[in-house]
Order: sequence, then structure tokens, then C-alpha cells
Amino acid sequence: MKLLIIGSNFGKFHLKAAIASKKFKEIFIASPNILKKKNYFKVKKYKNYKDILKLKKIDTITIATRPNIQNQVLKFIYKKKCFPRYMILEKPILYKSFAILKKYPKSCKFLTNFIYSFNKKWILYKKKILFFNKIFNINYEWYFKQAYFINKKSTWKIKKNDGGGLINYYLPHVIFNLLNIFKNIKFLNIENKMFYQGILVYIELIFIYKKNFCKIRICNKSNFKIHKLEVESDSRIKNYAIINKTKEWLSNFNIYENNKNFLKRNKFKKKDKDGRDLALFNLYSNFKYYFSKKNIAINQKLTYETFNIIKIINKKLKC
Repeated sequence: MKLLIIGSNFGKFHLKAAIASKKFKEIFIASPNILKKKNYFKVKKYKNYKDILKLKKIDTITIATRPNIQNQVLKFIYKKKCFPRYMILEKPILYKSFAILKKYPKSCKFLTNFIYSFNKKWILYKKKILFFNKIFNINYEWYFKQAYFINKKSTWKIKKNDGGGLINYYLPHVIFNLLNIFKNIKFLNIENKMFYQGILVYIELIFIYKKNFCKIRICNKSNFKIHKLEVESDSRIKNYAIINKTKEWLSNFNIYENNKNFLKRNKFKKKDKDGRDLALFNLYSNFKYYFSKKNIAINQKLTYETFNIIKIINKKLKC
């Protein structure tokens, strides 16, 4: 297969994983400044993705760009009818991009990279949850400090109109994680919110799952670091949590049963030095599995549901 990666910032992590997977005969990367970057992987480089799409039939396209650029790429592919067999899309995805994707032929399968769903510890956590007969409480907390509040460098990731901000950029991860584990969980209302210099930095949300409340707290301007999903059940395991207290997005998660480290007790020996790399390697190495009819249907359904909830929350924030 031939793979084209568009975008060289987060795209370099996709590239590293794709090379390591050894699943692709040829790999190309396109980015306006790619030729200026030193010590980059020895793959074929293009300044403009349009050039290679005009020259070659590409089987797989990964779009790891900001949302507005992703939208332009999707428009170009649709206009020129140069549809790949597979697409991997980074988040967030704009609503106008969804409108384009719905026009694509069914033969072009797309997968949204909600990276926690490809992480082995989150996969294990989900499997354990599915054995619970009844769940009483679900609590989700994610506190961290976004780079903007440290270096004050302007970035699209803080601008909600560009697809950034707490709601558009970070909250989709939380919602997708919940939808991926708890079928039919529903958004109820906004409980609380806080702003800093006109920027939303904290929000507290209430979801409902089988008549029980689920509380989400997420803050991107916090000196306290934690990413935790905690469940209380009526089974032998009363409390089950997956927790990361470090600045790493995916590394250093631990699973706790009744406050005891499940991974340590069960001799989980795989060291997760860089969870992002391992999750992407898992995605590219198991390409056929993740692009199977069943998994594509699940991923796309949850992706649409996630961003529909984001749309509702954004509307409520304007009220």
C-alpha cells in the first residue's frame, strides 16, 4: 500500500509509527515547510499534497493538520475524485468537513484518531468495565495546563473559531472515551464553568447513564495534573479507576481495583515510555483490524455522536 501523511508536526508521530509497522510499500509526507526540516525520516517529501495526489494513486491518507487545512484537503479529494481506500483523520473535525465526508463513496473508509481508544491500558480498562452488572457512579476528571497558559504563544488550539479551545479540542477526547465504554450515555446539562481573560478554562458537565449521573470536570489551566475515569459498581470490585497524574497524555496510566494497583498485581510488564507512539503503532500495525467493517462503523458512529454533543454544548454556552 501507498501512504500519504499530510502535516509534519503531529504527522511525524504518524510517520514514525507507519514506518515501524512495515505495512506500507511506499510512504510520502506533504507539508509546506517539510523541505526545511532537518534530521527528518528518509521518505519522499512534497511541499504540496496536491502534487502527489495528481501523480500517484494513494491507498491511504492520514490528515494530521489543523481543522481548516483538513477541510481544504477533504474538499480537494472530493473535487478531484482521488479517493483513497482508507483515511485517518486527526481531531477536531469541523462540521463543514462532516458534510463533505458524507458525500464520499462508501469504498473510502475513514477512521478518526481518538488516540485513547488505541491505547492498550484503556482497551484493558474498557474490557473490565463490560463485566460489571450495574454501575452507580461515573466520574471523569482531567486537569492540566495547556502550553498557551505557560508560554503565551498564540495558537489555533486556543481559538474556538479555528476548532481549538477547551470544548472543541480537548473535550471530544473525554466524550469519545465515555461513549466508547458506556453505550447510550447521554449529555444532560452544564453544571459550572469558569473563564480566564475571556477564555473558557473550566467546565463541569452532567451526563446520565442508566438513570445514574456521570460528572465530568475538565480544566486546561491547572497546576494540578490528573486524568482519571472512575466507576463505582455493585460487583466484587466496588471501585474501578484508570488514572494518570503526570503531564504525559498517554504514558503512565495505571488501573486500580478497590484502590489497589491492578497492573502491578497482574505483572503488567509492558513499559509505556511514550503512549502516543505505542498507540499509533498499534493502529498502523493492526490496520486491517481497525479498518474492518465493524470497527469503522463503531468509530464513525461514535465520532458523529461526539461532535454532535460538542455542538449542543457550544450552543448552550452561547445562551
